Amino acid sequence: MKLILLRHGDALPGFDDANRSLSDLGEKQADQAARTLLRLNISPDIIMCSPLLRAQKTADKIRVVLTTSKIITSEYLTPTSDHRQIIEILRKLSQEVILLVGHEPHLSSLISILTLGTHRGRFEMSKGGIAILESVNETVGGNFTLRLLIRTDELSVLLNK
Repeated sequence: MKLILLRHGDALPGFDDANRSLSDLGEKQADQAARTLLRLNISPDIIMCSPLLRAQKTADKIRVVLTTSKIITSEYLTPTSDHRQIIEILRKLSQEVILLVGHEPHLSSLISILTLGTHRGRFEMSKGGIAILESVNETVGGNFTLRLLIRTDELSVLLNK
C-alpha cells in the first residue's frame, strides 16, 4: 500500500473553523501539490479527505489535476481525531494508492505511528506539503517506510526545474 498524505493549503482567517476556505496562497499550494504528484506519476485510486472546507478544496484541486474521480469524506481526518479510526479504515480498503488530505498535528502524528509505531516521532507537514509512505505488510503501526516528506517551498523548486 502506498499512502500519500497532503496537508491542506493555507486558509482564510475566520471564526467558523470548519468553513474556512483556501486563501489565494492556499489555492497556489494545492495546485503545486497536484502538479508535483502528477510529475511524480502518482495517481491515487481514492482520495480520503477531512470534512473541513479548506481540506475539501485542496482535495478537489488534486482530483481535477490527477483526474481521480472518487473523494470520500472522513471525520477521522480532522485535526483532533483518533488515529486508530483512520488506520482501521485503511486496513479495510483494497486500493493500492490512497491519498489522505488533512490537518496538523494529525498528519504528522499519523506518519509517526505508521513508520515508528509511536506518537513520539518528530515530523512536520507544511501547508500544502506532501508525505509518501509505503508498506508491503499489514496496515499497522511501524510497518510503513517514509519515502518522501517535502515542504511547500521545496515543491516550487521541483516544479521550476
